[in-house]
Formats: sequence, structure tokens, C-alpha cells
Amino acid sequence: GIAVLAAHSVAGAVMGAGSDRAHFRGNSACWRAGFTFETCCAARYGPQGNPECFDGMYTYNTCCKESASFGNGTDDQRFLKDCRTPEEVPKLPRPVQCLGTEWVSGDEWDSFFHAHQLSQVLGTSFKGWPNTWAMWQRANSSVRALAANKEDCIHGLAALLLHSVPFIEMQNGSQAAIFVYAQAMRLQGQGATYQEMDCRWSQMVNHAIFAHYPMLLGGESRFHSRCPEGAPRVYVYNTGDLSEWPLTCSRIGFWASEVRALPYWHRRGGFDHVFLFGASAWMLPGWRKLLVNSITLAVESRPIECQGDISNETCSHCHDCFQPWKDVVVPPVTPLPMTRSLLANSRPVRNRTLIMSWHGQHANSSNAAVQHAYAVTNESVRLALLQLSGLPNVSIGGPVGGYAGVLGNSQFCLCPKGASSYTSRVFESLFAGCVPVILSDDVRLPFDDIVDWSRFSIRWPMAHAT
Repeated sequence: GIAVLAAHSVAGAVMGAGSDRAHFRGNSACWRAGFTFETCCAARYGPQGNPECFDGMYTYNTCCKESASFGNGTDDQRFLKDCRTPEEVPKLPRPVQCLGTEWVSGDEWDSFFHAHQLSQVLGTSFKGWPNTWAMWQRANSSVRALAANKEDCIHGLAALLLHSVPFIEMQNGSQAAIFVYAQAMRLQGQGATYQEMDCRWSQMVNHAIFAHYPMLLGGESRFHSRCPEGAPRVYVYNTGDLSEWPLTCSRIGFWASEVRALPYWHRRGGFDHVFLFGASAWMLPGWRKLLVNSITLAVESRPIECQGDISNETCSHCHDCFQPWKDVVVPPVTPLPMTRSLLANSRPVRNRTLIMSWHGQHANSSNAAVQHAYAVTNESVRLALLQLSGLPNVSIGGPVGGYAGVLGNSQFCLCPKGASSYTSRVFESLFAGCVPVILSDDVRLPFDDIVDWSRFSIRWPMAHAT
């Protein structure tokens, strides 16, 4: 998600505004940013249409069928919309109108901001970024080009530059990345006067993508001050050459050979080393032999292990990886922008109109990669929940726009097992103020030796999901 993608992809169905929706066939809410019924649904593409048009939100059934609808809610509620209307644009300050220049067109800005919206909804499964690096190169191709684009779309330029930071680091190292990041911060400062008027910057841009930059690049003052008296201390290695690419290293992690080369590793056989795994798989080759004695902090106590190539892959949950005598389950990350949105959309209980809700990816997704991720682990509870989607006062289905608003309007938030046992939806539910209903039989919840989860959540057997 944070890397600059060099090749343009339409796999995420990045759809911008159309001119006359009444003349479109199929579901008119789908036809934006150059996507049309002909390019996505024409008979020449077969019974499922052009696969490069669709993702977990925009599907053949919801876009191409003349009677496409979603059952609960309108198309406009289900699909993401530009936060501003065409009538509002002329009233905005010129530097946030993003009408386009001879270097970056208005349609490209529409697609860019809409891609950010989709990335918030679809998460890591979203692959439809436009070629942001090429956009930035054109926008910054000359002094005249940069000045014109700053006058046209200053916050779009800042977001483009932030997208380029990991690419710059890979090519030129951390000092170059820090310089580019500082440029992006200057652009934000120059546009500060307009930030409250630019809903695309405040609502559509996925700021969670960039949130870790200052921490890893050394831009947060709190990491340069001394620890408070009595605070716990975790000592971090000076990793030498690895520190030259902190963003890249944070994305791909260590190799076992690099761990064994750490200067203090052999002092106590790894007993005094702590490893953090923040995903469903423990991504450290050779970790089974390596971390026999080390402390593991993990969001998933039964990590996924896979064998075989992608065409013949089998995956299962490891039952002996997590050792309770030394390892600890920790909460997954809920990005700060999402947390703020969930808190802001949390209604008083008496004003909530939905009994229960769940929206997310599942094994019937039109995205082949998502299908594969759920199929290889035999995930089925999410498919069972889809059978409840037609019930009154229930909102259940695939990824949806206004996700925080749905949770904040629900009495109970369903938290089903995904490809892995743990689910970040438990914590999203808590921030939204709804009761988590955990549908994951094998999940080990964080700090369960000191937190009585039964006081504020419900565990429900997966077999009784419907």
C-alpha cells in the first residue's frame, strides 16, 4: 500500500465522476474516471466482464446488471462519492479546486483521490493506485510546472510527494527520503490556510498510509527525548546499514541470518530479545529454530503456515507456535485516522438504528487474490454471514463506503474470523461503541490473563453464525 507502484493498474476500479449518468447502462454509480459499461461489461469480456474493472466493492453483479442494487441502502450509500459536489468546486480557493493543468489533468486528480478512498475501505487488497510517481514527475518537471500545480492542487501535490518517499528511499537511501518528506511537510504548511476547506485532503486521502513515516525517519521529537523516570525501556539495536532504509526494512522485515549477526544475540541465547509480528503470518524465515527462547509479541497466536507454490498451496493454522509462558498477544494496529473516524461517528445507543453489522472481504470476492487468501485457509463463517444480509435493521456485506458510520449506528458489531483467527474488527467495534460479537473459535484475545473480555464482548460459536 505505501510503495509507489510504477505500473498503472485499473484492478482497483478507480472510478471518478461521469458527465451524464442518465445515459449510462448498468449501475450508473459505477461509471466514473473513464470506466464505462462498454469497457467493463461488454459481451466480448465473457459472462463476468472485464476483470480489471472490479474489486471487492465494484463487482460485475453490482455494476453490469441493469437491475443492480444492494438490498440494504442505495447505490450512493454503498459506493464512495467525491466529498464535494461540482457546484461547490468554483466556491473553493483555487489551490484546492484540482481542476487540472497541462501536466496533471483534473481526471487524474479525481482518480488519485478516489483511489485513496478505496484504499481506506479495501485495505491491503486494494491494488488500483494510478502511477503516482509519474504524476509527481510531471507535476515537478519544471519550476513553471510546480508553481502551476501548487496553485491548482496543493494538497494533492503533498500527497503525491508522500507516496514517493518509499521509492526515493529504495533508490537513494534514507537521507534523500527525509529530504523529500520535508518537502511534503512544507507543501502542507503552505496549504495550511486551506486545509479545513479541502475535504479531499481531510476525508479522502488515506493518511494512515503515511502515519509511520516521521517515526521511522526520525521526525518525531518524542523519540529524541529521554525516557520519563520509571518508564519501561526497550533498547533497539543500531542496525548499521539496515537503518539506511527504515521504510523498506519495516515492510520486509529481517532475515534469520541478520538476527544471528546481531552483536548481543548469543549472549543469552536470545532470551533478552523481543520480536513483534503484526500480521497473520510470522514473517521471519527460519523463526521456528531461531526464536525458541525469545519473547514474541504477536497479534495472531495461531499464525498461518503455507506449503507449496501458489497453484498448489495449502495453508493451516499453527497450534504450537505461540508459547504462553513467554509470548504475549497484543492488539493489532487501528490506524489513527480510522480511530478518529470511528469515535466521531459513534452515536448514543438510543439513537442507533441497526441491530448488527459487518462489512468486509470474503471468499466470494471478485478479487482473485482475496478469493485465494480465504480459500487456502477454508474460511467459511463470513460466507455464512452473507445469508443474513436481507434481514431488516441489519447491514451485512462486502466492503462499503461510510464504514465508520455503519459501525457507529450498530448495537452489535460482528467480528468474524478472516483468513486468520484474529480480527481487527474487535477493536474497531470498541472505538465505535458497539458490542463486539466474536465469531472466531480459536482466537486468543490480547492480555486475556488480566482482561475479562466477557464483560464487554460476546463470543459466539462459528457453527452458529446463522
